[in-house]
Amino acid sequence: MAEIGIQNLNFNTMFLWHEELINAITIVNNIMLEIKKPEKVNLPLSKFHIYDRETFMHSANVSLLTILIARKIGYQGKRLKEIAEGALLHDLGKLKVPKSILNKPGRLTEEEYELVKKHPQHGMELIKPYSFPKAVQCPIIQHHERWTGSGYPLGLKAEEIHPNAQIVAVADVLSALIADRSYRQGLGAKRAIEIIIEGKEIDFSPVVVDQLLKVFILN
Repeated sequence: MAEIGIQNLNFNTMFLWHEELINAITIVNNIMLEIKKPEKVNLPLSKFHIYDRETFMHSANVSLLTILIARKIGYQGKRLKEIAEGALLHDLGKLKVPKSILNKPGRLTEEEYELVKKHPQHGMELIKPYSFPKAVQCPIIQHHERWTGSGYPLGLKAEEIHPNAQIVAVADVLSALIADRSYRQGLGAKRAIEIIIEGKEIDFSPVVVDQLLKVFILN
């Protein structure tokens, strides 16, 4: 896997506590190094980086945000590492989505959207040969589940959603809102967080949203 300078990620950090961010970056970098080990060398994360750099960098940002939120909830040690790894791999299934759809500048057709919606299952297929614990697997299959049951692919709601997936769901949307994409400019962090707050108890766990607000300095 090619060396990736995580410090160059397209991520708006002006509202973050600097020391906490640096620590989170270290954890994500260490996970990337572990994925290079012989027992996981065939895990297609390096292909992901080559296939679609924007989505890969988004995944790294989601892992960073996940660590910052999870720490506020009390995660540490092995538990923190597992959720960070699940966050890093959460969009791996997009390797099976055509790049023309991933980077389409306009609105997706219904058929295209249905293809995109299959990426959680594709991600699970890609990690199947490896012995990832449930704590890593759940964010991959459940990160698009929503608090009132309107998400996919399983239609889970509230506490049916694994706690790790609840956190990654918030980090995923926040990262997507902040990031510049080929088809639109990213929102400022403050506006992006306001949108997350609007989705509290509708799309997102109220506990996770409350802890997210402790991560950022908005005053």
